[in-house]
Amino acid sequence: MNWEAAGAIGEIVGAIAVVVTLIYLAKQIKQSVGMARASQNSVLMKSYEGINDIVLSNTHIADALKAVENPERGNNRPDSVVLRHLGYRWINVWVSAQMSFDNGQISTTEYEFYKDDFKNIVDLYPGLIPYVIEELRRYPSMARTGIFAPVWKDI
Repeated sequence: MNWEAAGAIGEIVGAIAVVVTLIYLAKQIKQSVGMARASQNSVLMKSYEGINDIVLSNTHIADALKAVENPERGNNRPDSVVLRHLGYRWINVWVSAQMSFDNGQISTTEYEFYKDDFKNIVDLYPGLIPYVIEELRRYPSMARTGIFAPVWKDI
């Protein structure tokens, strides 16, 4: 065997090694992205758990939410401090979801879940909308994000 043939074989083996390494790295990156997305979704879900824990452990807050389920029944802005701060907590979850989506940390499917959740919450508690709008007016850059599209017309 001459040196030219040995060199050619070495180049072929080297090229194959590079391709195998690139495939391995691509799989590792894909796995890493999947783990990061799962972690981000876990953080967002823990935020929801926090809100649910507050409502479940505090009848005053539960009663305030009950009052904004049907705002036409009476006072449209009961317990304004409680509801405002509960609205802030939800807004923080939704803004986090928007930022996570914008940064590629959650998928489009996952993002659509959070958009649906926002719409469902304002549909379930229409009396909460004034608090959400009030907050979004204070932070107009948040209001222009896609997740808040259902209330844009009111801002």
